[in-house]
Amino acid sequence: MSKKQRAVPTGRISRLGKLGSLATRVAGNMLANGVSQLAKGERPAIKDLLLTPANAARMADQLANMRGAAMKVGQLISMDAGDMLPPELSDILARLRSDADPMPKEQLNQVLVFINRRGFAPTLMCNDCGWMAQCQHCDARLTVHQH
Repeated sequence: MSKKQRAVPTGRISRLGKLGSLATRVAGNMLANGVSQLAKGERPAIKDLLLTPANAARMADQLANMRGAAMKVGQLISMDAGDMLPPELSDILARLRSDADPMPKEQLNQVLVFINRRGFAPTLMCNDCGWMAQCQHCDARLTVHQH
């Protein structure tokens, strides 16, 4: 992974697009490798097509760019993969714990800190229908603050 600053996807649609793009690239790599093995007369195994170093590197790079909960999933997989992943793939994902790209300064200024206080609801919500107040510009839920 490079050490360049990359903007973090901010909306649900952009994060979904990033995950869709990752899935498409992994599936394309699986298809290309599978066709290559079939052309050689070999019968490819799905596990061997999916769990490749190239796919692990793609996943680590994309999760590092997305940060947040998506990156935490990759970090947890790298720490506790056990027998699920070969050691070389766990090592590639381990880069998520130490080598993520820095956020651009413009986005750092947009980060908000939410602290729940005892006695206050974390979201503004209708108890009858379940509606929750949400920011029009991002996916943060709105809260009520009293002094």
